[in-house]
This record gives sequence, C-alpha cells and structure tokens, in this order.
Amino acid sequence: MPSRWAEVIPAGYQDGKAEAFAARIDSIVLQSGDVVKVTESGVTAFVGGNNVGKSTILAEMHEWLGQINPQSGERRRVLERLEVIKGGEVKDLFAWLREHGYFHDSAFSYNPGFASSRGQGVRGPGEIISMFRQAETGESFGGLREYFAYHSQALNRLYEIGETERRGNIFEVPAGPIHRIEDNPDLMHDFDSISMAVFGQALTLDYLDRQVKIRVGRPGMPAPPVNAIPLEYRHAMAKLPLLTEQGDGMRSMLGLMLPIVTESYPVIFVDEPEAFLHPPQAFELGRLLARLSHARQLQVILATHDRNLVAGLLHDTKIPVSIVRLDREGSTTRAFQLQSESVGELTKDSILRYSNALEGLFHKLVVIAEGNDDCRFYQATLEFIASDPSYASYPPSEVLFVPSSGKHAMAKIAVALRTAGVRVVVTPDLDVFDDEPTIKKLVESIGGSWDALKTKYMTATHAFRQQRTPATCADIFGAVEAVLRPCGSEPYTAERRREVQVQMRLGESPWKALKEYGMRAFKGESRKAAEELIAELDILGLRVVRDGDLEAFAPATGVSKGPSWLAAAFAADAHQSSEAVAHVRRLVSNIDIVEK
Repeated sequence: MPSRWAEVIPAGYQDGKAEAFAARIDSIVLQSGDVVKVTESGVTAFVGGNNVGKSTILAEMHEWLGQINPQSGERRRVLERLEVIKGGEVKDLFAWLREHGYFHDSAFSYNPGFASSRGQGVRGPGEIISMFRQAETGESFGGLREYFAYHSQALNRLYEIGETERRGNIFEVPAGPIHRIEDNPDLMHDFDSISMAVFGQALTLDYLDRQVKIRVGRPGMPAPPVNAIPLEYRHAMAKLPLLTEQGDGMRSMLGLMLPIVTESYPVIFVDEPEAFLHPPQAFELGRLLARLSHARQLQVILATHDRNLVAGLLHDTKIPVSIVRLDREGSTTRAFQLQSESVGELTKDSILRYSNALEGLFHKLVVIAEGNDDCRFYQATLEFIASDPSYASYPPSEVLFVPSSGKHAMAKIAVALRTAGVRVVVTPDLDVFDDEPTIKKLVESIGGSWDALKTKYMTATHAFRQQRTPATCADIFGAVEAVLRPCGSEPYTAERRREVQVQMRLGESPWKALKEYGMRAFKGESRKAAEELIAELDILGLRVVRDGDLEAFAPATGVSKGPSWLAAAFAADAHQSSEAVAHVRRLVSNIDIVEK
C-alpha cells in the first residue's frame, strides 16, 4: 500500500532517522543546590517521609518541560531547573513520530498529519516544525511535551483504560494508547500478560461496537473473521465484565502500565504508583516498571512511600535503578541520591537485600542493632518512653530498628543509609572494643575519624590487651575479700554479687568482662578514657551498650540467653527498667549525625 509520507512531509524533511532523535532529562537541580542524575533508561525513584516534596517535584518537572522559557516563570517550591538532552533535527523528529504511531502512512488516510498524544486532533508538519524551533535551544520541550512527557497521577490512572471512540476508519492515526494496542496485537499481548502475571486475569480487546474497550476474561471461542462475526461470539464478548468495572487496584496499575507498554512517551512521571495496591502487587509493579522501562528505553521518574514497590524495583540487580531520598530541612528540600551503580552493589549484598535495612529510606532515624531481639526490645522501650507526654524526640513510627546479624555488617548498612541522607545510630554491645578493625570501620562508616579517637581507645583498653597469667586460689581469695571485707555485716546484694563475680573471673579473657559487666569492667585511667571515648562516640552516632549487652537489661529473669529470653524480659517489664530507658533515650536523643 503506497505511503503518503512524501506527499505530506515537506521536501528536505523526509529522510530523518528516528534513532537520531532524543528527548530526555539528564539531571534535576533542586533549589537547595543538590543535583540528581536521572537514569538514562530505567527508573529514578524519589522516596522519603511525608511533606518533603516528592509529589511537588514531579509536578514542577512536568510543568517545566511544557514551558518555552521555564526559567522566567514563578519561583518553584522544590525545583530550581532541569537539564535536558535533545538530539536530532526536525526530520529526525518526524521520523520518531512516524515510528511511534503518530503518523499513518496509508494512502487512504483522511487526516495526513501527526496525531496529538491524547487524541486532541491532528497537527500538521508546519505546526510541528514551529514547536520544534521554539524549544530547540531551551531546557524544555515546549509544545512538544505532549509527545515526550506524561504525568501519571493516582486518580487519573483509574480512567486511562476507559472506553475510546472508534476511529472513522482504520487509516486514521491512533488517538491514544487504546488505539495503539488495537493496531498492534503484540502490544495487546504484552498488556494481557501483565494482567495475568499480577492479577491472574486475562484481558480481551472488544472492538465490536462504536467504542473500543477492554474486557476481563476470554470469550470462550476463537475470534472469528471480521466479516463473519456470529451472534454467539457477540453475546460471549458482551458477557465479559469491563476493565473499567474492576477494583481500583487493577484499574490503577493497568492504567499506569498502558502508556509504558505502548511506549507512548519517553519520559513518564508517576506519583504514588502503589496507590490502591496490596503489598505483593506493589512489589510486582516495581519489578515490572524497572524491567519494562529499561527494555523500552524509557525514563520513569516516580515518587513513592511504599517499601514493597522499592523492593520490586531493586529485585533484578542488573537493571539500572536510582534511589533519591528527599528530606526537609526547614523550608528547604534536600536530595540524597544512590546512583544505580551503588544501588546494584547494595542489593547484591544478601544482608541488605533480605533485611529491612532499605525500609530506612522512609524513616527519619534508623537504629542499627546486633540482632532481632535487640531491635524488638529497644522498640518496646521506645514506645514506653514515648507514652510520657513530656517525650519530645522522634515518634516511634519514625524510628526503624534494623538488625545486622552481628557487628561486622553494621558498617555496610550504615554507609548505605547515610549515603541516602538517612540519620543513622549504631548500637553494638560493649565488647565491640575487643576488635579494633571493627570499631574503626564503624567509626568511619558514620563519618568519624579513627585517628582522632585511637589514643583514647588504646588507653581505655590497655588493661584488657595485656596477657594474663592464670589466677591462683590466693588471688581469688584476696579479690573477694577486697570486695566484701569493707561491707562487714551489711546485706549481700545483687550489686555486690556482681562485683564478686567480676573479681573471680580474673583468670579468663579480660574482654569477657566488657559484655558481662559493662562499664564496671573499666578501672582507674582506663575508666576515665573509656568515658571520654564513649561520649565522643555518642556524638558521632555510635552508641555502645554501656551496660554490656542486651541481656544486662534483664538480669533477674532466670533466662540468660536464647530464644526464650525476650519473652521472659517482656514478662518482667525489663524494657521499662531505668537502665533500658536510659540506653534507648541515648539512641534517639541529641541526634547530630555528621553528614557524609
């Protein structure tokens, strides 16, 4: 069938190359001065707490791209400017529009021009050339934004999959994504596959009457020839429920995926893609967004509150995804970016990948503790403290406790979260002092200088690093006598018993005393240096358990360790003890974390 291309497109503009044309965002500059690099083909995800500017920056970016001279407009709340990449000539733009279905090549086409992206008529080549010239040298797309950028909002998506008027004839250009999947069975197959994967529901395109619509299910019989459609097939099709009659979750997700499947826009802004979805569906949506945007060479820039969606985005470590955490400092929005390369490295690490560490992106403070029991105990203590009306620190809902499965992974988690601008506190047991490389790495992971602290560390731990000869009976007798003789006939209290036990362990490894007896294990000059060292570590955000370890907060439960300890500690209200309260207050108070 002959083409109308040469007839419609002016001479000199007919031999362009679609692959030579480019329209995308390179970077985003915030009013704070922070610069965000946008993933070239894939997802850039804005995360963070409420009221930090996630939805605002999406709206301001979309607005910027549609203005001829965006820098002359009103001052924006978050966005300072966009830096865009535009490549190619007008003839390449024509070729791109042709390849993406905005021009119908048929000699029988009754509207020989370029359809608008949302079905608002047809633009002639002269109008396209004019819009290109207007935006050619600026940092926006101007009037061409309708072809290159789309802002997908939660409520609008519910209607993206609505019925669309049939075209007057099959040679008219598509007036939206529904017409595109009508023209291309492969796209309809992709769209159907997404619905099957996420919702377990097949989709069928119904174009038997004046409106093209999407139905849920299959007619139960093969599609007949278009010139011989029996009544039974029409009835079977009409019995299928419309997609527009389904729940908000299904409508919202498929309404979001439709322009991505049809590659209608190279840049897509998505606000709250997880809206109306259950957690497993949000995860699957994240996985699909990452995979499809990368495969189709699209830029998806989204804002989300949902950790399940983020987990889905990061599921395939080979697909580029960039995470940008926004935070509000006064009236200024700050951006902290994990580039796709860094995200990929983090998600390859099993401790981070299969822990709740990345949930910290949505909290104001993350406390990294050694194990799950530590986290649950501290969380209970924090909730107890916060029940006091005078409590004035972070609400429990804004604090995430992350278990690291030991001391050695703490630094890796701290670095990952601090890079994304999350305030981090690390709370290892006191016996972290027995391993200089580990405590050095922890100090550096939260922005401190080990060289500035090493002298105090060496003084504090000097006695523990000396070789000990095995204790004799006389040593033990003298040590115990030194504790008890001054007491005379006074009661033998639990505190005195602990002091005796400390003295009776003289022949064992001195480092054990740190965990079992806490700060009482330091004596003389060592004690003074330890107090000064711990005070400086507190300022950095490395807040060791001064009492030794978690079990020290519940010494009288009758259970020393193991899986039954936590239940016994809660039963004894140990999480409300003065020692536990003092430690958790240290964890959430006076947060003055050194920025990385």
